[in-house]
Amino acid sequence: MTHFFPTQSPYRRYYHSSEFRRREMRRERGLRNVRHNLSGALRWKFEIGPTLIIVALLLLSIGMALMYLAHFNQVATKGYEMRRLQADRQQLLAQYDLSDMRLAETKTLDRIAHSDKVVHMRPLSRVIFVSNNTALASADRL
Repeated sequence: MTHFFPTQSPYRRYYHSSEFRRREMRRERGLRNVRHNLSGALRWKFEIGPTLIIVALLLLSIGMALMYLAHFNQVATKGYEMRRLQADRQQLLAQYDLSDMRLAETKTLDRIAHSDKVVHMRPLSRVIFVSNNTALASADRL
């Protein structure tokens, strides 16, 4: 026989019944088992031991090796660039020396004396020097 309480509705009565309590207990037990299984599967055990230290040292050494390799690559690249620039400099110095020799050759007195301009010049017939009381230039008419 069920007890009837006029202050409680039929829905409230169900929540106070033994059937509801049994169902809730079963549900709670199932949830506890699921929570326990999930927490065991997702839980990580973190301990600082020899394995962790070895892995950390290995990662550290790999990182330092990569940094050394990057630095060595940078230095090697700069050395290659420096050798290329020195070769370019030597080539430019050789070109400068060649052009300097050509310029010196064109400025020699022998070359100037045998140039076309000098060969086609006429010799002077009479030279008139300018004195203090005369004009600066005079024309010699033949």
